[in-house]
Amino acid sequence: MIVVKDIVDFIKKPDDFVLQNPKKAILYSIAFKIIGFALLIIYSYNPIALILSSLCFFSASLYIDHKILKNIEELTFQLIEKAINHDPEKHGVYIGRILHMIKDADPLSRLRGIYRGFFLQRGK
Repeated sequence: MIVVKDIVDFIKKPDDFVLQNPKKAILYSIAFKIIGFALLIIYSYNPIALILSSLCFFSASLYIDHKILKNIEELTFQLIEKAINHDPEKHGVYIGRILHMIKDADPLSRLRGIYRGFFLQRGK
């Protein structure tokens, strides 16, 4: 019953469903691909059933993927916001840890080392 309600909600407002339930949207997309592939194997002897059943599930899966990719920017920001604001006390710790890793990495010396190792070693 929950699956039917989710599908009806997706049909009514697909963008809102994907933004509110990104995990469910991804799971439904994967499930439809698996069902479509299974029907492709099962009905491989009957071309009419192949076209009608597996194509429907594959196209539904691709439509869900399209909606996910259309809203990927908002979903990414939601994911980052949940990761940072999961515990508001750790907000500064999280950003500080990332900045500390970038500072310790010393990207310019790493690039010089890659340049010397790649271009100067190739001539030998």
